[in-house]
Amino acid sequence: MKAVFFAFSLFAFALPVKTLADAIELGLFSEIVGLSYRANLSNSYSANIGFTHSQYENRDSNLLMAGFMARGARDQLRGEVGIQPFWLNGDHHDTYGAAIGGGAKYLITPELWTAGHAYFAPEIIVGGDFESFYHFDIQIGYNVLPHVSTYLAYQNYGANNGKTNIEMYNGLKLGLIFKLR
Repeated sequence: MKAVFFAFSLFAFALPVKTLADAIELGLFSEIVGLSYRANLSNSYSANIGFTHSQYENRDSNLLMAGFMARGARDQLRGEVGIQPFWLNGDHHDTYGAAIGGGAKYLITPELWTAGHAYFAPEIIVGGDFESFYHFDIQIGYNVLPHVSTYLAYQNYGANNGKTNIEMYNGLKLGLIFKLR
């Protein structure tokens, strides 16, 4: 119930700033809730900012990521590469840095698509209590309306403290993407 309340609070916050974004994404499941904005800066570049809260394996975490991506398209394939500065707050642990990576989206039909993203931050660009950070997801989605998509995703993100991998979330997420422009 706490996650549902948190999701509605984030979405209420998103409504007044919708003019700053080209798309707003809301994703949630029983242990995770997230909200992100994407702005298309040009045909070749985009920026995003997102916040995720999870309660996974008795561990609360908050992830704030912002990014700048170069992007391109060829036929049904869309791709992007970029950098995403982040701040990860877990139970008694904080880390920050810049994750490098990218993603791809493939249009199976005009309505059905699949996508994936992977970002990694090695020790050289990570500060705080951890030595590295990773974030990846795999999605399958459907455009239910010209301006609304829904998706099911497998998402995994966490950090490494030099001895062990600490997963902040590893599981499914349902989402909606509202295209504003």
